[in-house]
Amino acid sequence: MKTFFIIILTITTALNLSASSNNDSLYLSKHKTLQFHYANDLYHGTDRYLTQLAYLRYSTAFNKKNLQSIYTIQQNVYTPSDIFGDTIQKNDRPYSGLLFASYQRKKNIIHALLIVDKQLDLGVLGKAASGYSTQSNIHYAVNSRQPLGWQYQLSNCIYANALLGFDKGIFVKKHFEYIANGQVNAGTVFNNITAAQTIRIHFQNSFFTWKNNIKSNAFRAALQMKNEIKFVAYNGTLQGGIGSKNNDYVIKQNEITPIVYYRQIGLHLAYRHFGITYSESYITKEFKAGFSHKWSSVLFTYIF
Repeated sequence: MKTFFIIILTITTALNLSASSNNDSLYLSKHKTLQFHYANDLYHGTDRYLTQLAYLRYSTAFNKKNLQSIYTIQQNVYTPSDIFGDTIQKNDRPYSGLLFASYQRKKNIIHALLIVDKQLDLGVLGKAASGYSTQSNIHYAVNSRQPLGWQYQLSNCIYANALLGFDKGIFVKKHFEYIANGQVNAGTVFNNITAAQTIRIHFQNSFFTWKNNIKSNAFRAALQMKNEIKFVAYNGTLQGGIGSKNNDYVIKQNEITPIVYYRQIGLHLAYRHFGITYSESYITKEFKAGFSHKWSSVLFTYIF
C-alpha cells in the first residue's frame, strides 16, 4: 500500500511539471479493445500546424502465437499559423488534410522483452481528406471565426506508407520501466527514421501487456514520458505527396528541418472495462521558418 501511494504522489507531481502516453499501454493481452482518440491545440491557445487529430481503433486480443491485429481510421488536419488570411501564407505550413485507414500487426517476443510492430497505411492527402470541412464545422460549433485560405491546400495524392518498429525493454521492474523504441516509416507522404526512449511508472499497467496478468476489473495506472528524435528525409504534409501535381504552395526540401525532437507525457487510468489517457505533446519546429508546437490529447478505451 505504501508503494502505491508513492506511485500516485509521483504521478501527481510529474503532471504538475509538464505532460504523454503510449496509446497501447491500456491493453490487456487477453481482451479486445475499442478506442477513440482526439487531439487539439486549442488548450494552448493556438490553431496551427497539426491542429487536430482523431482516430477510431479496434484491436484484437493477442492469439496463441502472441500476435495482435489493430485496425484504425484516422484524420489529421494541418494549417498555417494564420488561418484568417485569405492568401497563400508564404514561409508557413500549407493547409492539408490526411485521411487514412491502417492495419497494424504486433508480435510479442516474450523471452526478449521485445515487441515488433508492422503497419500499413492507405488513404489520401489533400482536399479529399475533408480537412476544411472538419475545421469549419468545429469553428461553427464553438462559435469561432471561419478559417480562410483552404483553397490553397495541398492537391490530392494517394497516401501509402509502411512502418516497421520495435519496443525493447531495457530495465523492467515491478513498477518502473525503461524502454528503447525505434521506427522506420517509408512511402508517399512520410519518409523518416525515429529513435526514442520511454520511461514509465505504473501500477498493474506494464507496457508489456503479457505481464499484466490481472482481471479487467482491476484498477490500473501509469505515468509515461517518451522522448523521440526523428530524422526526416521527406514530409509530404509540408512538401506535397510524392507524385502530386499542381500544388499552389509547398515547403521546399532545403527548408525542412531534418532533425525533429518530440516529447509526450501522459497519465493512463483504467478500471474495469474503461480506461482514459490524458497526454501533452511538444514538438520542435518541422521547417526552418516555423515554430515549436504543443497540443493536448485524450484517449478513451473500452476493454471487452
